Amino acid sequence: MSNTQYAVCHLQRGSGNDSGMSCHIERKDAKGKKYVLDNADAGQTHLNRELVSFPEGVSNRTEAIQHRIDTAGLRRKVGKNQTKAIRIILTGTHEQMMKIANGGRLDSWIDANLKWLRNTFGDENLVSCVLHMGEKTPHLHATVVPIVTGERVRRKREGEKKYETKSGPRLSADDVMRRTRLHEYQNSYAAAMKPFGLQRGIVGFTAKHQANLDYYRQQVIRYEEDIAKLQADMEKAQEGRNTILSWFGKGDLAKAKKELADKDEETAGLNKRLKALQTEKARLQERHKSEIGKLRDGYQKEIEAAIRRAETAERQSKEKDAVIDRQRK
Repeated sequence: MSNTQYAVCHLQRGSGNDSGMSCHIERKDAKGKKYVLDNADAGQTHLNRELVSFPEGVSNRTEAIQHRIDTAGLRRKVGKNQTKAIRIILTGTHEQMMKIANGGRLDSWIDANLKWLRNTFGDENLVSCVLHMGEKTPHLHATVVPIVTGERVRRKREGEKKYETKSGPRLSADDVMRRTRLHEYQNSYAAAMKPFGLQRGIVGFTAKHQANLDYYRQQVIRYEEDIAKLQADMEKAQEGRNTILSWFGKGDLAKAKKELADKDEETAGLNKRLKALQTEKARLQERHKSEIGKLRDGYQKEIEAAIRRAETAERQSKEKDAVIDRQRK
């Protein structure tokens, strides 16, 4: 196994007002009551903390997202399906992160991360950054509202002339999540983490690997897109389960039954996509075992982690469905 210690920077679009993820990140349920995850160390959760000060009158992450949108001076109305927040997970290989924490350098690592986030996305756009210490590896959950100020350039159809619109503050996850920028984020984040013994994932390839690298890059991009969609579906399913449980508590069984049926259908689709991802992963491993070994410490672990999370979400969904069924009888 490689002894290389990697920096991990994972970006993902939020869903709606992202309140479901706020509950997870802040370790609070919909009523604001704190809880501890099953896989968390209860003795360490008191070390979890919010690292960004909220504006006056704002008490949590969800409100901070909306406050930034309301005060940004946007000229256009925010669409119902627009992405309002970008979730960013920042951490590193477990062994090195524990060395950083146990060596008294965790605060310096946090400061370097906050500096990178503010320099990269803008101070005002960074609305939350929570340190989690209760799970296996110390990590940060940062939240960025994707407000940009540059001119908007679009292309109606492939091959047609580009046109520009007036500049000004815009809510645009597409700009923030553009493929070229994602590549830049990985490079600049790795540079910021170098003093802590963490480095970028896929580096050091010679010319003879270039042809294969181009192929693998496309495959990894496909996997990352599938993982992002899979995670979004998982989070929506989680929000749906919470909604069903709240309706049941209010006695609205008809609505709960319909939503439960819809969720079952969504879960089936999730499982189908999960199997497809597993099939593609196995196919790539079989055809390119030697090169996959060089990627395993980076993207491969992320793929496998997403699969485990999907399987856990599916299992938890079935368990909660069983609880609802017992309560209805």
